[in-house]
Amino acid sequence: MFSPQQAALRVALQRKTFAGCAFPDIVAADDALIAEAWVPGTTVSELAPTERQNAYVAVAAFLEDLRTRCDLADTARTFPTAFDYIGHYLVPRLEPWTALDDIRDALSDWREVYARIADAVPSHVSHPDLSANNIIREDETGRFVIIDNELLGVGHGWILDQRNSCLSTESGFEETWPDVTLLAEKAWQLRCIGSALDAGDLSGALAIARRETFRKASSI
Repeated sequence: MFSPQQAALRVALQRKTFAGCAFPDIVAADDALIAEAWVPGTTVSELAPTERQNAYVAVAAFLEDLRTRCDLADTARTFPTAFDYIGHYLVPRLEPWTALDDIRDALSDWREVYARIADAVPSHVSHPDLSANNIIREDETGRFVIIDNELLGVGHGWILDQRNSCLSTESGFEETWPDVTLLAEKAWQLRCIGSALDAGDLSGALAIARRETFRKASSI
């Protein structure tokens, strides 16, 4: 786990029931490690297209819970430094590349926008890794279980949760939170730059940093 607070967050969420999805049972836990029970079943990526629709509905309901439930807002306030997907992952992933002007400028742009409007955007419990490979339809119960939880955290990462998930759609929060639109676009740009660098595509990463291929990159 990233921090003791992240481990404590995972344990706290185990005590809660969510719409749509569930977490595996915890078989062992300490400040640095969470061991989860094996879940016999089929990943959503292996389901027939018609069966995947049930999973998409479940994921949408789960993400709605994370954004709207008062008890989960209290949980977010209890574990504020658990793990911040943007601040602890997306930004540090690019920092070794700031000798390159385009990437340095993209990070500077992000930091300017974040400093200006972050206080207007709420922090929530966030799960940015709800891909079809990370959700299993459990054989015994038919419920959808999230099996990869190392990026579970708290902060503003929730603005990308839906776009990062198997739903792969725009967030749709613009009407409720006008400031989310710009912040989400800037964070998604960081995400796409980092993904291109991880794939060894430096020219693609620089083009995304310059926003030359940003919209195309948003589909990766």
